[in-house]
This record gives sequence, structure tokens and C-alpha cells, in this order.
Amino acid sequence: MHPLERLSKSNFDKLELVEADLLDAESLSRAIAGSIYVVHTASPFYFPANEDNFFKPVVEGTMAVLKACSAENVKRLVITSSCAAVLCKASEDKPD
Repeated sequence: MHPLERLSKSNFDKLELVEADLLDAESLSRAIAGSIYVVHTASPFYFPANEDNFFKPVVEGTMAVLKACSAENVKRLVITSSCAAVLCKASEDKPD
């Protein structure tokens, strides 16, 4: 049983899981085409994180998802956060 099926047994047959390249706006547009609802659950994540390999792809990818959803008149978009947002504190955030 797929984990999402446990969340919504009565509607799982209506769910379509698709894969797209977050860094390819056209691939996102194709994946979102015809959708009513979209759940965006993936982002690139590299160590060490910096402007080029983390922040820029995350922002540009999320913006591409938003634009594709807007173009398709998607009713609802859910964007989940990365576990990295809560995984560990930066050294400057740790108490002395």
C-alpha cells in the first residue's frame, strides 16, 4: 500500500503521481497540465548548500510550479517544506 493511499483510501484511485524536473519549467508545465490540485513535495538539496546549488534552484523551481499552476487554473497548490528546514540548527543558533 502506497503511503498516500493510507491517507486517502476513498480517493486514491483519483490521484496521479507524476515526476518532473524542478529545474525544467517545460517539464513542470507538462506534469501540471490538466491538474486541478497540485502537491509540490520535492526540491534539490545539496551539501554544502550555497546560492547556486540550493537557493537559486529552490526559488526558480518553486516559481515555475506557481506559474504552471496559474496557467492551468489549478484550484489548490500545496508546497511542503524540506526536512532540512527543521533538521538541525546552525551553529550560531545553538545556545552557549
